[in-house]
Amino acid sequence: CVETHGLCSRLAGIRMLDGSFGAVSDVQDEKEELLVQLANAAVTQDEADVIILAGAPLAGLAERVKHRIPVPVVDQMAAAVKQAEKLVRLGIVPMLHPRAIFISDQIGISKPNRKLYQRACESVGVPPAEAMYVGDHPENDIAPAKDVGMVAVRHRWQAGKHAETGARVAPDYEIHGFHELLPILRDDFGFEQ
Repeated sequence: CVETHGLCSRLAGIRMLDGSFGAVSDVQDEKEELLVQLANAAVTQDEADVIILAGAPLAGLAERVKHRIPVPVVDQMAAAVKQAEKLVRLGIVPMLHPRAIFISDQIGISKPNRKLYQRACESVGVPPAEAMYVGDHPENDIAPAKDVGMVAVRHRWQAGKHAETGARVAPDYEIHGFHELLPILRDDFGFEQ
């Protein structure tokens, strides 16, 4: 799975629970101490700089244990929900076909692999020239999208960690807030809200 997503270079290690547990609904309570120990071992022994608590039964546990682990702790389920909420908050969901929203974890290929962008276009039967990609990283987002022929929009939000990062490829559009995306979609591409 890690290799498929192109994350081998970022993986410090994988730690899993051994043994069984009474019930899926009780796994957090039953295994909290062991999970914290495993997370801390990943930090000290594997030099992990972030811990991802994966699996639906662990949803919500990151918030409960984050003060006991010295690196950021990510709740996989909460992260997925935040991605969906972002699309709703932007107000662009009505403009998109449900099959036209791609999150790399769902496809199994990670940025900047060009196959991610190509597969997204192929999945909805749209040539890359008729697809738009919005991202903030010039090399992981903009360059591969442009390389396959997509319209690329760079989001240079003020607090973004890549706002000042240079680029080898210029985007087609540059925005500083997602509210600027709607006029582009309307004026240049004929989308109506």
